[in-house]
Amino acid sequence: MPAPRPPILIADSDDLFRETLCRLLRKEGRPVQQANCPEQALSLAGAHPVRVAVVGEFGEGAWEALAIAQRLQKVAEGTSVVFVPRAGSEELAVAALRSGLSDYLRRPISGTDLVACVDRCLTGVRQAPRMSEPGYSESDEFVCVSPRMLKLRSFVDKVSKTDSTVLVTGESGTGKELVAELIHESGPGAARPLVYVNCAALPDTLLESELFGYERGAFTGASRAYAGRFRQAAGGTIVLDEIGEMTPMAQAKLLRVIESRQVAPLGGRNSVPLEARIVAATNQDPESLMREGRFRSDLYYRLNVARIHIAPLRERREDILPLFQHFVAEFNRRRGTGVEGMTPEVGERLLSYNWPGNVRELRNLVETIFIDPPHGPIDVECLPDHFHCYPTTTTVLEQPEDERERLLAVLTATRGNKSEAAKQLQWSRMTLYRKMMKYEVSYGNASSAM
Repeated sequence: MPAPRPPILIADSDDLFRETLCRLLRKEGRPVQQANCPEQALSLAGAHPVRVAVVGEFGEGAWEALAIAQRLQKVAEGTSVVFVPRAGSEELAVAALRSGLSDYLRRPISGTDLVACVDRCLTGVRQAPRMSEPGYSESDEFVCVSPRMLKLRSFVDKVSKTDSTVLVTGESGTGKELVAELIHESGPGAARPLVYVNCAALPDTLLESELFGYERGAFTGASRAYAGRFRQAAGGTIVLDEIGEMTPMAQAKLLRVIESRQVAPLGGRNSVPLEARIVAATNQDPESLMREGRFRSDLYYRLNVARIHIAPLRERREDILPLFQHFVAEFNRRRGTGVEGMTPEVGERLLSYNWPGNVRELRNLVETIFIDPPHGPIDVECLPDHFHCYPTTTTVLEQPEDERERLLAVLTATRGNKSEAAKQLQWSRMTLYRKMMKYEVSYGNASSAM
């Protein structure tokens, strides 16, 4: 007689929500268990084999529920934990998945989504989180071919091996969060949590309790202790995004923690060691903020140990076409389509555009194209209207660097077919090779991704 299948645990304080999920799973023949409080969930998961646990909230808020879900995963080794908060956010989703939970679902949940999620957990397929910042990609690849970005990637690899504090700067959409992720995943704390904090979204009244935590009874409504983001990231990495938006009071509190390497929860008598690596990020120029009196110089020098500046896309145009191709391949995989390459004219338009939104804007462009994907290569008609206003090739190629960009575009569009590239450029093959040598261009440089 075959052994009974381990049940699926549904943990939430809302009776109706639990019963609804249980009913959906029973219809699929899945055995279920219920828990209406954290203690019962932890007890059931620890005492019986549970393959999948769907964890909601218990009346204390989404971040407290996330901490319970993480604790349950540690108690029940081998259990896939799915987090289902009542009011989710992109930041919460990233924190949940980066901390090792198996999946994250938004309410309301359909039966199809629930069953598909459980099936992924049972088969060991983990849902990849969608990144809101920087919008680079949903994979772990760092796509670059430009010398300055290859140099940056090498430095990121060296920084990741240390526990040094890092300051990442760059315009919005350039890839600051991806760099923070690479530092964490290649570093000594890779197996520990990666916790993101949007400093601009935390007013002074909430910052101290959210970052440093609090003890039960520390203030009205504190019915149970909360660890805080710094302690949640213990042994791992805490990313303080939009650090330039912090108020002077918040900066002073953060400076005190960094200097003392101690975190003191509100209402607590004892401090605990700061055990997380700090990665701070800003899309502003910190030196300008200091000159304007908007950012403390002592905090800046504490954060600016390893400085990583990510150049805007317009200053590293060699990366535009490889990134575009990377996103096309990504959306082909996601949508099950077979879009193949682009015309040389599209490459010219992409290289000529200024990209104020940087890599995020480039990825959004590809997503727009895939709303109604072409059957063949991507042509100019697939591009939004503002790309149609760009100069023609005869106007664009007035400077030597423009000729290099056209050469890159055509080599990429023809996938390195030099005969076809020479034909489209109306050059002889000898001229093509001479230009490639002049501008230090090879097809590998035009298309490779790292």
